[in-house]
Amino acid sequence: MEDEGRDVQLEFRSLIEEIATHTNQVREKVKALSQQIADDPPNVNKGLSILEVKYHAFLEYLIGITYGMIIKVNGMSLQKNSLIDLIVENRTIIERIRPIEQKLKYQMDKVLKAARGDLSADDPLRFKANPDLLVTKGEASSEEELSEGEEEDRQKSDSKHSVGTYVPPKLVSMPYEGDLSLAEKKAQKEARIKRHLMTSTLLQELKEEYTDAPIELVDTDDIIKAKQHKRAKEKQESVGLFFYSITVS
Repeated sequence: MEDEGRDVQLEFRSLIEEIATHTNQVREKVKALSQQIADDPPNVNKGLSILEVKYHAFLEYLIGITYGMIIKVNGMSLQKNSLIDLIVENRTIIERIRPIEQKLKYQMDKVLKAARGDLSADDPLRFKANPDLLVTKGEASSEEELSEGEEEDRQKSDSKHSVGTYVPPKLVSMPYEGDLSLAEKKAQKEARIKRHLMTSTLLQELKEEYTDAPIELVDTDDIIKAKQHKRAKEKQESVGLFFYSITVS
């Protein structure tokens, strides 16, 4: 028992030392970040972005948990402390932001790729025209003034340093995956297949063959006669109201 207690004490002491080391590192980073914000304060005239709201909520959430750990380590109770309400509030904000962030994920990924320069050849952000590869008006007018011999000499010299003809890339459709998970998409697909099978002619024939339910017979002649009667009635009403006859096709 004494050996186990000594091992627990040593492990606890090593954890405390590790916490102290990481705390010093975090303190230095927070100081640098605070100085950066003081030197260049962010512009909040148009409000905060959703990512800034998320970061603030995460920061307050972590601060609350850390402060709660300090209170518990000192042997005090959190029963009447308003810290629990703060933690729950920030946790609720973080959970409510998740579906909004998922809807904006595609746009945020495009912006991040453009900032890092990680765009592929088929990326839609590369579809915009590059004016640098087009011939300007000055170059076009000067080409018209050149003689045939001068133009041939210029073409020979330009062929050595040619950068190639600008060819616009083909448009590639980008599917929108939506907010549904893989399981929800699979469930919707199965539901569509089930509805299609329930309304199929083969299933209706099997029902009529193997069930005791009465067979429903539909007289197509009556349906055609009803449509013809309705058409004749509409024609008669149009003649009486507007004094013109509907052409029968």
